[in-house]
Amino acid sequence: MMILQNASASFVTREFALRLGQLVMSQKYQGAVLATGQPEVLDKGDTWSVTFTIERWTDPLVDDRVAPRQLTVRIRKKDAAIVSIK
Repeated sequence: MMILQNASASFVTREFALRLGQLVMSQKYQGAVLATGQPEVLDKGDTWSVTFTIERWTDPLVDDRVAPRQLTVRIRKKDAAIVSIK
């Protein structure tokens, strides 16, 4: 079925990647306060790259001084797999 889904266009559209990235951030990085505005979504060939800017961290277990200020979720277009988060 996935072959048919990808026949005319990628299974994961830009909007799908954006929403999936937002879901990952809201579920897995609840201590991150995101900057206002839309995250950056870039077409990287066979993946989408969704980059979030983090305003600050509220999790007491995270050292806000050394924690990353951006997180990028890479999503494979053909099957919506999360390839990496860095």
